[in-house]
Amino acid sequence: MESQAIILDFLHRIRRLRLYSYILHGTYILLTYIVSFSLLTCLAALSYKLIAEWAFPAIGIFCAGLAYIIYSHFIKILTTPFSNDDAALLTESHFPEINNSLINSSQLSQHLNDSHFKNTASLDLIKELHRRTSKELDKIDPSSVLDQSRIIFSRNLFLGALGSLLLTTIFIPELFTKGYERWTTPKKLTQVSQEKITNKNQVKPSLSNINYSIESLGLSFHFPSYTGKNPEFVKPSDGSIHVLPGTEAHISAKTNSPVMRANLIFNEQDVLAMKKENNTSFNSSLLVKEKGFYQFKIKDPESKERLISKKYPVTLAKDLSPNVVLFLANPKPVYFNTDKVQLFYEGTDDFGISAVDLVFSINGEINRISVKKYKNREKEAKGDYTWSLAQITINPGDEVSYYLEINDNDNIFGPNKGQSEAYSFKIFDSEQEMENLVEMQEELTEKMIALLATGLVKGASLKNQPNNLIGWKQLLTTNIDELIKIVSLTQRIFDRGKTIDQFPRHYLDLLKNITRGLSQIRKSQIKDLSDLQSQINKPSQATLKPTSPYSPVNNQMTEHLEKDILFLVKMTNQHKLNRTKTLEEELNDLTQALREDLEKSSNEKPSKTSKELKNKINKIQKVLQELMNQLSRQTQSMPDEFLNPNVFKRLDMEKLSEALKKMQQMVSQGKFKEAMEELKKMEEDLKLLANKIHRADSEKESFLDPETMKTIDNGIKDLDQLERRQKNLTEATTQMSQKLR
Repeated sequence: MESQAIILDFLHRIRRLRLYSYILHGTYILLTYIVSFSLLTCLAALSYKLIAEWAFPAIGIFCAGLAYIIYSHFIKILTTPFSNDDAALLTESHFPEINNSLINSSQLSQHLNDSHFKNTASLDLIKELHRRTSKELDKIDPSSVLDQSRIIFSRNLFLGALGSLLLTTIFIPELFTKGYERWTTPKKLTQVSQEKITNKNQVKPSLSNINYSIESLGLSFHFPSYTGKNPEFVKPSDGSIHVLPGTEAHISAKTNSPVMRANLIFNEQDVLAMKKENNTSFNSSLLVKEKGFYQFKIKDPESKERLISKKYPVTLAKDLSPNVVLFLANPKPVYFNTDKVQLFYEGTDDFGISAVDLVFSINGEINRISVKKYKNREKEAKGDYTWSLAQITINPGDEVSYYLEINDNDNIFGPNKGQSEAYSFKIFDSEQEMENLVEMQEELTEKMIALLATGLVKGASLKNQPNNLIGWKQLLTTNIDELIKIVSLTQRIFDRGKTIDQFPRHYLDLLKNITRGLSQIRKSQIKDLSDLQSQINKPSQATLKPTSPYSPVNNQMTEHLEKDILFLVKMTNQHKLNRTKTLEEELNDLTQALREDLEKSSNEKPSKTSKELKNKINKIQKVLQELMNQLSRQTQSMPDEFLNPNVFKRLDMEKLSEALKKMQQMVSQGKFKEAMEELKKMEEDLKLLANKIHRADSEKESFLDPETMKTIDNGIKDLDQLERRQKNLTEATTQMSQKLR
């Protein structure tokens, strides 16, 4: 059965290929006929102007030929039967070596499916025939059975006709337009030809009395490519034009009387020639880039030019600016220079977005980063952008403001721009933050000293007054209120110190211990205050005690504050010294660099211009001013500075500043040697300052100022005297009570 299926499949393929080849052949013949007839009729119309009189016979001839081709190449082929036996005969006619085995197999195959056929031997012979025939068919390509010469001939015939049509169209562009017009307007052509014949012997009438005007107008607009809009046609039109800049307007005008020529006048200046379609119809194109008006100027048959007075307005539509909204994930007022800022945005435009940019300003200097570009005229844009601050040149303390800028794809007068709301932040400045922490530490020290003084003075006066509950209540209340302020300020210093790399870790541990210790003392004081309040409200018999039970918690606070103040002063002085050392080293480096430049300039080989040298002097003056400000802090109220005040007095900072100004004047006048001598004098004072700073650095382990120690000693002596007086007063009171008894 497999051999029989192979034979039947082969015959079916032959039948399908034959039908396909006949239909393809007929299609080529039909297309060749249509193209050739069109070419011949258009050529005939150009050669003979009155060809319209033969329109109906030409249509009859075309339809007759068309009907014949359709019948002979399609209907006849589809209705004529072509069986498997016919396919077998066709195959054997091209391959005689089959020896009629294919036709025999096709005709005998019906007995295999006949249940009444009982001859077993004959069935075996038929199967063997099928087997051999199927092997022969494996060697035959079904497409080789059919003759392809007819298809090749009809295809070449069609390509020749089509090529002739294209060549004729290239050399005669008006082939189809004029040919179609002459075939379809017989009355008009006949009338025109008759008028020409009649007018040969007639005198032309006068045209001076004709009032020329535009009878009808048609407009078509081809908008700029960036808009993506389809062309728009307005016919009939009142002539007014209101379009986007860059739009090409095609204007078709028809006059009320024949004219020889017409021009389009824009804004009474630009003259555009119009293409003549016939004696009354003209067209032209106007590229709209500005507003104004246009008119028509014609030339009548007497060669007189006339301007039609009516003006048609031209106005410009506006391409709206795009809009963008910026969303921030977690805006912060301060960022590190290695942080990343996450931005989200949404943008819209009426015709399409081209790009979204990030615009940022660092200390007034504008920079730009491309966020995303769009190429598909997208009218809506949503996205996000991660701005890595590490990829831009930025310094600690810089002020940064930024916003998103969106551009549309207007390539005529654009692109139009829109921008989001602007945001700003500051780059974290560790040096400035250290300065702020030093000020906070000084404030903390002042608060501790004030609380220590209160605890020592009042605590000593109340120590031997156990029954003065109101006094102890006032002292504990004051201590509790002040301790919460001290603990809060200490915690703030601790939290901000963690963000600075150069803030020593052991100082953080000190601050943590201060917070923990004072918080515990405050809890104890709150407990004692609660107990004291209950004692005040409860009537009891007066008992004489040598000391107050609330004195230990006050003593614990004063001892803790004394140690905290000592360590905190040392820590603050260390910070100040580090800053002073940094400024001194920077000042020294700048001075050395200036000295080298002055030496080169004095040797008549100036390596730097006067402007560059003055800039260096200005920088030295700026650093010197910072150093002066740092050292001048020793004149403030707290005697906790690391330099001896006498040393600072020996440095005449005003003299140094005047020396720098004098050097600037010398450099401007080209007196490099004199400026060099002035610099050498200034270096002596700077060396003195550097030596004192390095000496202070070597002695930083004993960083408690003598003035501070003296203040603390005087306070202790005053407290001892107060305690003795209080003791004497108590003894006198006791003796008086005994005498009264």
